[in-house]
Amino acid sequence: MSGSGGEFSPSSKRPPFSTIVSILAISHSIAFLTTFFRLWQRSRTRKLWWDDFWAFVALLSDMFVWILFVAIPTRDLFSKPLGIQIFWKFGTILVYTLGLWSARASIAVTIVRLINESLFRTIAKAVVALFVVFWLALSIQKIFICGTRWHEVPDCRLPRATAYIELATDLIGDMWLLCSPIFLLWRMKLPRRHRRLLIAIFSCSIFITFASIAHAYFIVVRIPAWVGITAHIQLGVAVTICNLLVLVTRVYSVFCDTTSETRTETEESNPTRPSHDPDTPSNPTPTSESQRSVVTLTDLGSNFGNTQRTAPSRRLYSTFSYPTSRPLSADPELASKTSSAVSSTSSKERPVLDSEKSFRTLS
Repeated sequence: MSGSGGEFSPSSKRPPFSTIVSILAISHSIAFLTTFFRLWQRSRTRKLWWDDFWAFVALLSDMFVWILFVAIPTRDLFSKPLGIQIFWKFGTILVYTLGLWSARASIAVTIVRLINESLFRTIAKAVVALFVVFWLALSIQKIFICGTRWHEVPDCRLPRATAYIELATDLIGDMWLLCSPIFLLWRMKLPRRHRRLLIAIFSCSIFITFASIAHAYFIVVRIPAWVGITAHIQLGVAVTICNLLVLVTRVYSVFCDTTSETRTETEESNPTRPSHDPDTPSNPTPTSESQRSVVTLTDLGSNFGNTQRTAPSRRLYSTFSYPTSRPLSADPELASKTSSAVSSTSSKERPVLDSEKSFRTLS
């Protein structure tokens, strides 16, 4: 793919073709299944947004690259007409680049949708735009370099400088995808287990980096057979990673939240529970747990199309614990205390998470 112009020349040393197909089939199949599940889940819950759009573009790109690889086996490529060779070569190189950066853009947009209106959110949006610029720059570079070598098609070898540039852009993109969520989640008031879970999910972006380094290495040392193999693996890994947040949070909600729901139902049926009548003066002071904003893991992606900002609202804390049955509006005194606490909190201390967009907030 990138710089993979000669990866399938007859003289290239590579594993048996059946072994290559088996390895790549596993990588691409996982990417397909996770993306299909992600889009189905988001569509079912009506939470489709731009991160899902980029995931869909990455899916189409991955499918194109894989189908082209299977439909026109590389061992038979040189026996095909020149037009087919050109289509195979340029289609693979350009669509591979599109799929890789679309997967990164999907993760980056997911980060944007979790951030409240702030400077950090503006920076996150700018990074998404930067990813698009990276994709365009790399694609144009490959078009110009390979476009002047039509007589060499499909053996279009990109120079080592291209590998260095591509690796640099990969590292910049992956470091943002790794570090920005950790910074974001570290500022949130979350139960430790949930913070660790989300950090672990976003930290999986490091696997894209490993694949990028391996791919660039084989370009630099001129082992063409493995350039193509690692490019396929890199694309499959990137598409899979961009779907992990939806996949893992859904699995968590199904298998790990049942106990919490049972506990909540038991507490609600407890006859000794304090009254929720706003006129009752003996209401106990709410605990810090009940003052936090509440979110379920599956609510991380909000339905932006249905979100209405009728009034600005900022919550003091955020957590993934289950809500109680006591709405904030049911207790004017508590609402007043919470409002005072929020207004007295400096903007620096407020969480960057947009609770209006991403959370169901109860007190």
